[in-house]
Amino acid sequence: MLFFKFLCGRIMVILLFLATLYSEEYISIISVGDIMLSRGLIPFLEKYGSEYPFKRTKSLLKKGDVVIGNFEGFISTNSSMTGKFIFRASTSVINGLVNAGFNVLTLANNHILDGGYEGLSSTLKILKRGGILFTGAGMNLKEAITPAVIKIGKKKVAVISCTTVVPKSYYATEKKYGVVPADLIVDEIKKLRVFYDHVIVSIHWGKELCEYPTKKQIKYAHSFIDAGAEMVVGHHPHVIQGIEVYKGRIIAYSLGNFIFDNPSLPTSESFILCLKLLPRKKIVEVYPIFRRKGVPRILMKGEIGERIIEKIIRLSNEFGTKIIKDSHALKVVIPTSNEYIQVDKSRMVLEYLKDGKILYSFPVALGMKGCTPEGRFIILNKIMNPGYREKDGKLINGGDSKNPLGKCWLGLDRWNLRTKRQYGIHGTNDESRIGKEVSRGCIELLNQDVIILYKKVKVGTEVFIFK
Repeated sequence: MLFFKFLCGRIMVILLFLATLYSEEYISIISVGDIMLSRGLIPFLEKYGSEYPFKRTKSLLKKGDVVIGNFEGFISTNSSMTGKFIFRASTSVINGLVNAGFNVLTLANNHILDGGYEGLSSTLKILKRGGILFTGAGMNLKEAITPAVIKIGKKKVAVISCTTVVPKSYYATEKKYGVVPADLIVDEIKKLRVFYDHVIVSIHWGKELCEYPTKKQIKYAHSFIDAGAEMVVGHHPHVIQGIEVYKGRIIAYSLGNFIFDNPSLPTSESFILCLKLLPRKKIVEVYPIFRRKGVPRILMKGEIGERIIEKIIRLSNEFGTKIIKDSHALKVVIPTSNEYIQVDKSRMVLEYLKDGKILYSFPVALGMKGCTPEGRFIILNKIMNPGYREKDGKLINGGDSKNPLGKCWLGLDRWNLRTKRQYGIHGTNDESRIGKEVSRGCIELLNQDVIILYKKVKVGTEVFIFK
């Protein structure tokens, strides 16, 4: 009986631990494309109310911790601001957006300034009153580039927004209202990764009605992931573009129109993207959308649903992305999802796991005074026999016994803002360092151990550092 009570007690402790771990780590991030609530949609909104466009997707959106949409236009009571390409939305739309579950709207697009200074100012005030966070546009650059931050348990998600499709006169400056250009985003991501667990980039880019991203889009997207972004979501083409898995992270080049008044068939097709971050795992789900009379609805069956599914799979296959059809959604396959590295700072041990089993366990050296960063990262790059540049600019070649990086380098998506150097996992030529807090923040292994890790680990593999 005593043994039974002991066993039950141990099981309860384990279950409580797992429940705590799950509740702290589980994050659901839902993204949709362009939301336009003006022009041809005004008659529907006036007749059926502000919640009308969201009635078929509200139940899904409500499940997200972070729910992001690109708001195409401005919100104002000034009815004199009219025109074919002036997207002025009524102030009542805020109720529909809030009740649908949106807590972040991105504003860096080519219609947020349709109403000029007055339109932007009105929009920001109404969003603040409604409790919806915004990013990408502001009364000055500081406000525009400030991320929308959502806290889930102990984790913080930062969303930033930028664009490539507006003239330079639209760009915000220190003293002028406007939007954020994409060229500022890489440095911003590196800064944000120091303070936030996950950074999401929403970008307005590409060519309208084109199913394939440009080379410039791809270059931007890769640079954002390389800087530390967890996911990149795009919009503006008004049609679906493919999904890429780059270094274990998601790039959706165009989500298409979520809510718009354009009735043409290609622009009525889009998808909702849901990223679920779980302990030591991530799940990416795609929900095909078809819009009729301003209302997007999820379609997994039927002729229209099958056509949209085929298009998403076909366009994503261009990037080598594998997508599986499930009963309720499409699922994106992430090649590195069954393997990861964990570093326990308290035990000073690095472990490589695959399919839940520890295959290798290595002693490590860590940063002085606990300066090795904690959190969830990925392997961004791998270098055999890396060179090392000293403060005076002198280069120590790979293989040199004086090289502090040893035989191999595995770089993480985290930078030291003071030194501008990347954090990483590397070897050491000085075995006496192992088991001590002596590095400048990187994780050091014996050369023989880091070579094994180098050969086993793929770029994109997740790394969890904890204490």
